[in-house]
Amino acid sequence: MKALRLLRSFVPALAGLLLLVAGSAAAQEERVSIALLPMVVHSGEDPTYLRNGLADMLASRLEQVGRFRVIRIDEPSKATSRLERAVATGRKQKADFVLFGSFTRFGAGASLDIQCAATTQIEGKPTLREIFVHSGNIGDVIPDLDEVVGKVGRFALTDFKAREAASAGAPDAGPDPYQELELRIQALEEAVEALSFPDAAPAEAAPAP
Repeated sequence: MKALRLLRSFVPALAGLLLLVAGSAAAQEERVSIALLPMVVHSGEDPTYLRNGLADMLASRLEQVGRFRVIRIDEPSKATSRLERAVATGRKQKADFVLFGSFTRFGAGASLDIQCAATTQIEGKPTLREIFVHSGNIGDVIPDLDEVVGKVGRFALTDFKAREAASAGAPDAGPDPYQELELRIQALEEAVEALSFPDAAPAEAAPAP
């Protein structure tokens, strides 16, 4: 079980590393702009401290990917969990995507609800990817941020390239390396989940002689 826990914790870190490598290889490509809104904080503690800390950690991880131009918005009044308000703010900043959500602290536990949305819509493409990360212990939130950024990167980068192609009316240029990377990471995540929750049914007992 210890080895399995280590493997499960390794997957989000690997996803972030692969995105970083892919981003470095494509450093000359146009960066995707993403507006980072302040988190809505539900806690008895000082919300400013938690809000700023989460923004710092998310911004640094997004910048490490190497493909994002992070537009950080620190005005507390811009914090929201509503899609319409978040997208409107992202559009005003001329961002391609907007990242927003909420953080709830309850005793020693915490939950993080983050959403990533495109600020424009094209036919047949989703405009919203919801990412729910729940941690039973406050100390698990920081490692979970690596997984959040990995999911945001895989969603935003592949979606951005699709939108560019659609707006330009360009034909399919072939396999997208970021989409291939997403499929590989998803397969790895599914394999780890299969190890965590095996489906094999117990063998039937042999009839007595």
